[in-house]
Amino acid sequence: MLKVVGEKVRHYGGRVRRYPVFELSRSNMFHVLRHTYAGVRLEAGESVVSPR
Repeated sequence: MLKVVGEKVRHYGGRVRRYPVFELSRSNMFHVLRHTYAGVRLEAGESVVSPR
C-alpha cells in the first residue's frame, strides 16, 4: 500500500485541484510512472492508446 506523504495543489482558473503525493518504493515506480503518464495524456484530451 502506498503511504500518502503530502498534497499537491494546482489552480486552474477559478478551480482548485488537490492531488495526493505518495511515498514511492523502487518496486512500484514503473507502475506509478505508467499511470502518471496516462493521467497527463487524459487531462490533455489525448488518447492513452498509442496507434500501431
